[in-house]
Amino acid sequence: YQLSARLKIGGKFAWKRSSIRLDRDSDDFVKATTTLAIARLRYHLVWKLDALAEYRRLEVDEVGDQKQGVLLGVDFQLGTNFGIGIGYNFTDFNDRLTTLDYESKGWFLNLNGRL
Repeated sequence: YQLSARLKIGGKFAWKRSSIRLDRDSDDFVKATTTLAIARLRYHLVWKLDALAEYRRLEVDEVGDQKQGVLLGVDFQLGTNFGIGIGYNFTDFNDRLTTLDYESKGWFLNLNGRL
């Protein structure tokens, strides 16, 4: 949602019901409910440059796992339909609920395109 000419807010919510193994060597699976919530703030700095900040929270209910943190980035619009950005994920998880390996911390490259 665009609040002003410079400020946009948004978010993402995802929920997944699945079965997971607590140990690689075990055949026992446990039901798991995974919830991801992201609050996003995008601020137009100057010219074609935007700053991005996200607060992220991930919960796996049955295991009692909770993680939270922030992601920061900067985007540059190369045209009306394409942008490129770079940022740093301070959490160790990503927004794909199919990958819960907790190895996603670090730098990322972001490519955005729209028709």
